[in-house]
Amino acid sequence: MIGTTLQGRYEVLEEVGTGPVFDSFRAKDQAMGREVAIRIFREPFDAEPDFVSAVRTTVDRYSGILGTGIESMIDMGNHEGTPFLVTEYTPGQSLRSRVEKLAPFSVSVAVSTAISICEGLNSLHHAGVAHGDLSAHNIAVQPDGRCRLQLAGLWEAYSASKTAGLAVLPGMAPYLAPEVSAGGMPSPSSDVYAVGIWLYQLLSGRFPYSADTPVAMALKHASSGVPSVKIYNNAVPAVLDEIVKKAMAKEPANRYSSASDLLADLRILQDGLRFGRTLNWPLRSASPAAAGKLPVAPKMGAIRDADAAPEKERVVRDVPMWLIAVFGVFGALFLVLIGVWVVFNVSQPRLVVVPNIKGAKLAEATKTLEALKLKVQISGRETNDVQPPDTVLSMSPIAGSKRHEGATVYVKISTGSRYVTVPDLQGTTLDKARTMLQAVNLTLSDNYTMQPHPKFQPGTIIAQSPDPKTKVDRFGRVTVVVSSGTTGSIVGGPDADKQFLYNLKIKLTGLTERVILRVDISDARGERPIYESPHEPEDTVEIPVPGFGKKATFKIYYDNQLVTTKEQVAEEEVKNPE
Repeated sequence: MIGTTLQGRYEVLEEVGTGPVFDSFRAKDQAMGREVAIRIFREPFDAEPDFVSAVRTTVDRYSGILGTGIESMIDMGNHEGTPFLVTEYTPGQSLRSRVEKLAPFSVSVAVSTAISICEGLNSLHHAGVAHGDLSAHNIAVQPDGRCRLQLAGLWEAYSASKTAGLAVLPGMAPYLAPEVSAGGMPSPSSDVYAVGIWLYQLLSGRFPYSADTPVAMALKHASSGVPSVKIYNNAVPAVLDEIVKKAMAKEPANRYSSASDLLADLRILQDGLRFGRTLNWPLRSASPAAAGKLPVAPKMGAIRDADAAPEKERVVRDVPMWLIAVFGVFGALFLVLIGVWVVFNVSQPRLVVVPNIKGAKLAEATKTLEALKLKVQISGRETNDVQPPDTVLSMSPIAGSKRHEGATVYVKISTGSRYVTVPDLQGTTLDKARTMLQAVNLTLSDNYTMQPHPKFQPGTIIAQSPDPKTKVDRFGRVTVVVSSGTTGSIVGGPDADKQFLYNLKIKLTGLTERVILRVDISDARGERPIYESPHEPEDTVEIPVPGFGKKATFKIYYDNQLVTTKEQVAEEEVKNPE
């Protein structure tokens, strides 16, 4: 697709992302001399003419809505039977990607981001349009930090497809207001609910509710209380915590009715933060009920003339079929789940605050948690050059969160530094050397060389690799040379005491991902590791290797799996080796 010119006008330059319905590309509009975004319909949606037509209708209806915080839809096209959507191009990254990499954000950054989202929504709401899908793929963050809303109103077309609604639902579910999950239509108020979810993510780095399926997520939004974001970020001012709670209120009547209402409170808070003012909740006195109301969003189904049917009939038919299909099971499940929830929560043990055990020894952490009737379980171990062995490096849930008595706290434990010091094995027997190495998490290689020595008794070690007092990775191997007594010939022939240079060249072929390349040499002094480093597929590695004797064997390993063995004759002798 890169380099293709669609309809003789749009030159595709690069792929910028993929979603459940579209693959997105940056392109050059050669007719207008500007950059645009091209969204190619994915299979099977490209072969659904009713859906493609519904998207075209949506584009025609909303292409005239402009605003600095809105990515305008421009046109629909078709290239060799594949339909595509043309919109303005927004440089930057998705808000989801930014949250995953950087959250939690500072209070000021989170507030300014939410203000930017609300400014785009405000333009839509004044035009009588609910965005309807403020999910992870539909908010972009520009290089200057301002947000831009994408594909506003496109949810109206999903009911024309058999599967598009189900494809986008997993991404939408974490942001859907309870009334929309129950079959209602998106509105300015439900858009505000989604902004509340985003604010919670920006400030805490997590969703307020977690679930494995869209249905389970909808039940959490409908039945769970609105959590305080201060549980995960104590730096959040109380006023901002109340703003988030109001935006996420279960009942639309208790929520901000539109983006302009939420925007007003966020701007007051932003000014207060800038000038160090003390703010009290509520920030503004209540206004008359009808004063701040904006036009409701277009219908969830096909837009029809206001006089085409009585109001009662229109309400029934305007609920999208894909939502009815997905959430139709709620009526049957809801009573059962609520009953189970009530029984479960009535019998719950009391809540306790999880203490901070990071940096504590495992025994001390276990004692602290058991005093609160919490359990501890080791979820992993890893090397750490700072913390000594059996020190808690991380914990889940985090300190300050609340859990019921009997809950489990999972901890990751330090195994100490990844490096150890090689002990001096000279003069020791193999059994003693093996014990000394095991004490520092090293192993003795089973491949060793026997050589005569005038001073060392038979069976004792006369040389080793790596050398004594060398810092090496924990769990490495040490190879040794063992005395065969005071008589006999030197293993390896007359050149065994001479050092030669081997030029080893390795091409990493047949790989699909990164591996650890390890090379061992077996020469007149025995077998020992000489190289270990990560490499990418198709890398070419050249290793100059000094060895003893004119002939050596090299064993090549990928991720500790022997791949091949090479024999090589040295090309030159190393003169005056140090």
